Amino acid sequence: MRKSRGLRSGTGDSRQAGIDAKLFKRWREEAGLSLREFCRRYKQKTGIGLADSNLSAMEQGRRRIPDDLIRYGAEILGRDPLDFPEYRLRQIPPEVLTDPFADRILRMLVRMRDLDEFQRAELRGSARLLELMEAEAPRYRPGNSETPRKQA
Repeated sequence: MRKSRGLRSGTGDSRQAGIDAKLFKRWREEAGLSLREFCRRYKQKTGIGLADSNLSAMEQGRRRIPDDLIRYGAEILGRDPLDFPEYRLRQIPPEVLTDPFADRILRMLVRMRDLDEFQRAELRGSARLLELMEAEAPRYRPGNSETPRKQA
């Protein structure tokens, strides 16, 4: 019997499937879509055929879920592609990954189980700061007529 070689992002049975694979299956089932029906809708949307056996292998972690399948599949499932954590990490631009602040946050996330209460609070505070910065970003873009001006 030949031993199969799995892909890095998920190999073996469903207990070893990546989080994106588990979420994909859960959300597909919650949407009431069988493997066959999802594949039919995917082909209708993209023009690209997808075998239900191939999708099943992806959901079980025997194959990696391609980014295009997550992008179009999320729409079919009524989700945002960024709801998939592994996909979301792959979307981080290299310049962000090399930023010292982002590097520190990512390192803390990797060690989340080992963090003490203070470090977890610091991480939550950093995440909240990023949320606020993102919410305010449109107001501070050049050329925006609503850009706040300093009072004289």
